[in-house]
Amino acid sequence: MVGEEGAARDRPVVRSVRSTREGYRRRRAEIRRARRRLLIRRVLLGLLALVAVGGVVFGVVSLGGRSGVGGSNAPDSTSPSAARSAGVVLRVTQDASTAAVLFVSVSGSPTTLMSFPGDTLAQVEAGFATIETIVAEQGPEAIAHVVQHLIDSEVTAVADVSWASLREVATIVSSKGALPPALRNKSTSAASVLTAADVVAAAAKTSKGQAALDSLDLKGSGAKEVAEALRELPSPPGVEAVVPGKWVGQTPSEYYEPDPVRIAVLKGESGGEDRVSVEVQNGSGEIGVAEAVSTAIVGLGFGVLEPKNAEQFPDVVTTQILAAPDVLAEAEHVRTLLGVGMVVKREEFPVGRIVVVVGRDLPVSSVPSTGG
Repeated sequence: MVGEEGAARDRPVVRSVRSTREGYRRRRAEIRRARRRLLIRRVLLGLLALVAVGGVVFGVVSLGGRSGVGGSNAPDSTSPSAARSAGVVLRVTQDASTAAVLFVSVSGSPTTLMSFPGDTLAQVEAGFATIETIVAEQGPEAIAHVVQHLIDSEVTAVADVSWASLREVATIVSSKGALPPALRNKSTSAASVLTAADVVAAAAKTSKGQAALDSLDLKGSGAKEVAEALRELPSPPGVEAVVPGKWVGQTPSEYYEPDPVRIAVLKGESGGEDRVSVEVQNGSGEIGVAEAVSTAIVGLGFGVLEPKNAEQFPDVVTTQILAAPDVLAEAEHVRTLLGVGMVVKREEFPVGRIVVVVGRDLPVSSVPSTGG
């Protein structure tokens, strides 16, 4: 009896221990669930915060892209519209006809000194005509529209000058009292006009140059503006070249056809490769002559390869301009610029290739400074 009573007394104790253990387990499970819920809540809050921050950053970047730094609506200074230049035009005459036209920039980038042959072809309402024909039919002021269309630059003033007057002033301000090779001939071309204008503009910062520039016989409503543009033009300008193009046809119906792609490359508006590549070789042995000629040819808008010594170095007497059949006209352009040399066709040359072998007839002192 005693044993049964003792067992009976012990049974509630066992149940009490069991219930305590179960309650402990339940509380532990509830704590773990609460912790998981808290962790999930924190993760969700973190994700929401990241989404909110990302939205704010995206909004700021979008606004900055539309309005620029500081909320400005000004165009990017490197965009084509911001870099569009404005300038003046000088018509150079000889024997009462338009020998060449010169564009001198007054604003925009890059600074530009560019010449056009008088026979440059331009588009008009009735089709196409040369600058000389357009001037004869519509007057000198029509040149402004022609130049604007050809090089996408605003023209603010137009003036006239005779080649004789421009050449005389260039002679006066020349440091050696004589013109570079391209100007020794009394007849003119776009290349010789470019060289003369470069000489005058470079000297315009000196008292002698200013006096000579004041004596330049400019005519027309834009005479004052053109003189001021020449006086203020940096030396050398960013671009100094005859407008890129090629001669088409034969005299007397020959005309000069501008190349829009190469014009864009020259002005820095296109990353395309130049169609014409020129290699200058030193055949005379004079130090630095190949580099000087290469620099001058850059002004024509052609691609210029690394200069080197010719195979006949240093015994070449006469300068030769070797050219592929498709660029004979451009080779003549190089010859006109240098004032010496003979153009020789080379059938084996790759398309667009010109090689200038400098002889003793072209010393460094005579190389025109027309690099861009």
